[in-house]
Amino acid sequence: MSKISQNLTNLLNSWSVYYVLCLDGMKKMCRVQQQVIEVITYIASTVKKFPKRCVVLCLLGISERVADIKTRAPAMKCLTAFCEAVGPGFVFERLYKIMKEHKNPKVLSEGILWMVSAVEDFGTSNLKLKDIIDFCKDTGLQSSAAATRNSTIKLIGMLHKFVGPDIKGFLSDVKPALLSALDAEYEKNPFEGAAAPPKRTVRALDTASSTSAASSDGLPREDISSKITPALLKNLGSPDWKLRLESIEAVNKIVEEAHKRIQPTGTVDLFTALRGRLNDSNKNLVMATLSSIGVLASAMGPSVEKSSKGILADVLKCIGDNKKHMRECTLTALDSWVAATQLDKMVPYIAVALGDQKSGSEGRKDLFDWLSKHVSKMSDPAEALPLLKPSASSLMDKSSEVRKAAETFMNEVLKICGQAAVAKNLRDLPSPTMAIVAERLKLSSVHEGISDSVKTVTTSMSLPSKGGLKNIKPGLNDRSSNVGKAASQRGVPARASVTMISSQDSLQSQALFNIKDSNKEDRERRVLVRKFKFEEPRREQIDELKVDLFKHFREDVSLRLWNSDFKRQIDGIELLQKALPSSGKEVVELLDILLRWFVLRFCESNTTCLLKVLDFLPELFDGLKDQSYMLTEAEAAIFLPCLIEKSGHNIEKVREKMGELIKQMINIYSLPKLLPYILEGLRSKNNRTRIECVDIIGYFMDHNGTEVGGLLKNLPSVAALTAERDGEIRKAALNTLATAYKNLGDDVWRYVGKLSDAQRSMLDDRFKWKAREMDKRREGRPGDARAALRRSVRENGI
Repeated sequence: MSKISQNLTNLLNSWSVYYVLCLDGMKKMCRVQQQVIEVITYIASTVKKFPKRCVVLCLLGISERVADIKTRAPAMKCLTAFCEAVGPGFVFERLYKIMKEHKNPKVLSEGILWMVSAVEDFGTSNLKLKDIIDFCKDTGLQSSAAATRNSTIKLIGMLHKFVGPDIKGFLSDVKPALLSALDAEYEKNPFEGAAAPPKRTVRALDTASSTSAASSDGLPREDISSKITPALLKNLGSPDWKLRLESIEAVNKIVEEAHKRIQPTGTVDLFTALRGRLNDSNKNLVMATLSSIGVLASAMGPSVEKSSKGILADVLKCIGDNKKHMRECTLTALDSWVAATQLDKMVPYIAVALGDQKSGSEGRKDLFDWLSKHVSKMSDPAEALPLLKPSASSLMDKSSEVRKAAETFMNEVLKICGQAAVAKNLRDLPSPTMAIVAERLKLSSVHEGISDSVKTVTTSMSLPSKGGLKNIKPGLNDRSSNVGKAASQRGVPARASVTMISSQDSLQSQALFNIKDSNKEDRERRVLVRKFKFEEPRREQIDELKVDLFKHFREDVSLRLWNSDFKRQIDGIELLQKALPSSGKEVVELLDILLRWFVLRFCESNTTCLLKVLDFLPELFDGLKDQSYMLTEAEAAIFLPCLIEKSGHNIEKVREKMGELIKQMINIYSLPKLLPYILEGLRSKNNRTRIECVDIIGYFMDHNGTEVGGLLKNLPSVAALTAERDGEIRKAALNTLATAYKNLGDDVWRYVGKLSDAQRSMLDDRFKWKAREMDKRREGRPGDARAALRRSVRENGI
């Protein structure tokens, strides 16, 4: 044997050597067996390409030597050498059959113990985990020998170290006593994953073996396409909520039966059906769907991204729900998704969600908090940069919690990406937004690119909290007389106060409006709004308004109008009121900007400022009427949907002022064009708004006639409201129809559309009451005025 070891150089490629050694050596005495094993180990460790057929020849004898305590150590070392030469997957596959069929139980128990060390040395990347798990369940754990069961438990524990707790799903059906032993072994071998690199490597793998390793996705995944039946997909869209819920639960059961490891085959249609349930009217079903989507993502792994067809965008919409439990379910689904696909793949969807102004402030705050936890774990930090621009807009959000959460997230991105990358990504932001971002994140490189005027704006916006502009009034005498007092009260040096007042004096000498570079048509094309139907201003629209405001209005006015203190806003409105009579041309040119700012005030809850706006607007509209100016379509689309929607304000005084303002609108915007906006108000979710709109239609009928502006053809919309549950809406509709009856007489029935018997009965009673009221007031009979007008037209051609 010693001579063979010394002269192997010329014999390494001759497999006949292994044949002789194996078949002859294993039958000899123990000392000879040890030397035979050592020679085979040496050959397997030294040769560049070790033939697999030689491994097959040796395995039976080597596995038997593992059972013998005298030859166990060299035999195990030999098996490890085989793994290094041809891969542990090949060795394991051959050993399964040998150990199952061998009569000596020691071969099985000691062979499994060697497998424990092999898994620890080589990891699981070259193993077929399904085969090894089946071997453990069907052979190792079923053995009557305690040593074999204990060895198998150790092997499963070592697998847990590399593949994690998902392995538990494949062993859920074993005996309770064994499950307890397995749980204890899991604790001894906690999941390490990538943190547990293999100690040994395979020198060479053939094509098939390497392909198997490359295509392996850890634990085996089951094809569930046969279980996703047409009936299941149909029931997910059933009108019966119980069937929909049962179908969602059936999906969870399918995944559970597959040990929470599934292939993407056939899941595209399933995700499409689940996507529809994210918009379900039943919120409990939406939460169940979110849970199911999270389970599917965990079970599928990275392939979920391609199979789900962008369902993540719909998942993220649920974060804006006002229910805390819904938001928690959404975040849980996102946790599952990020574990399966990594955050890099989710960035495009999250960027859209952050910019969605329909999402509630609590939802956006939760999303920012979630991002702050996960962004540092991204494989490529640069992938987080697209999230910066929508986050920057949130730094000016109304909610302080959203602002704080956005700032925290942006600072996390700043840590991992650096100032240069962040500054480069944000350089296209509007200047006011850029200034705020630079100040919050302390971006020195960004500060250099900001104009002095924008810096002044940013600085001044923070002054009111310290009293900087708080006590300064427009009158020169007041300012000069109170310099010392204001400075002493605020603790500000007198020189700083004088400098500030000098700055204010220089501003007062400037024109209130700057229309030099104004291009109203371009602004109107840029500001895209939905015609007729009101939508809350989006963040980017607010940013653009801020830029336009500071560009075209004097700085002190802009600072007041954009101040968070409503008192400063009122001061700004008063400055506009004073300038209104002498600045007609400028007001017309910048009217779209003013209307956009008024819309913001309508959307806020400060009643004092709102009432001031409602006092100013009639003066503004009277000024436009005096100039014979009519609103453009774009200006109407900016302002009217909001005015109509907010006309149902919960404060009576505000409702009255808004109602009067709508009636005044026909002086600067024709009734036929105004009417579609009012009709859209009839479909509002706010019942007060619907009542106000019905009353306004009645007002226009009474003062302008029923045949003006297309009022007649829209009577069915008013008549339909008589079937509403809300008594106030029915009452308003009946009153308006009574006004129509006053003008039209019995002809009104031709225009009210199809009504139920109950509705007709209500109308008939109200019309009779109206006729009696007209008779008491000696206003004639219903329809007389219209008939007289028609006779005049026929007789006189007027």
